[in-house]
Amino acid sequence: PIDGEQNYRRGLAPYGIAAAIYTDGKPTFSVIHIIDHARDGKERNTTITASSERTGIRIDDKDTGIQLASELNGNLIAGIGLPSEEYARLLELRMDIRMTDSVVYETANVVRGKVDAVMAFEIGLPALACRLILEKAGLTVTDIEGNEMTLKSRSMIAAAHELHEVLLRQGIHKENSGALANLS
Repeated sequence: PIDGEQNYRRGLAPYGIAAAIYTDGKPTFSVIHIIDHARDGKERNTTITASSERTGIRIDDKDTGIQLASELNGNLIAGIGLPSEEYARLLELRMDIRMTDSVVYETANVVRGKVDAVMAFEIGLPALACRLILEKAGLTVTDIEGNEMTLKSRSMIAAAHELHEVLLRQGIHKENSGALANLS
């Protein structure tokens, strides 16, 4: 599916596509492809892949061989579908928030070291495809309750372990967990 569909319909970047293979409920291969514009205005395409059989991730067919996001570098959070209550809580924690509509694009930003975490609500297939890439990049990836993401998950928090624990400990999810359960 296209992620960032509104941008795609209007001929704007960024947008992307995502696919994953799940075996016995676990991701075994993931690929995302992002169409973006560089600062010079030229179109830039990036492909990121991860496999459960390899360490690290591949960016544009270059094996990183390392876990890019293993340390907490700051507190820039990408929020996708972030309810206003969650936005206010993040501000109370003195975190910078980037509101966006593309989990694929923000996954690429995390593995590039531009964003520290992704919080997504009302997720769909693109977020499930991003899961393995984020894990292989060294992030802790769960639903907003701290449970393992499954094919039925409706939310996602992906962050370096320390930041992930802060987000869960501060109860970022508490008021919205019931609303998310009702979406299934």
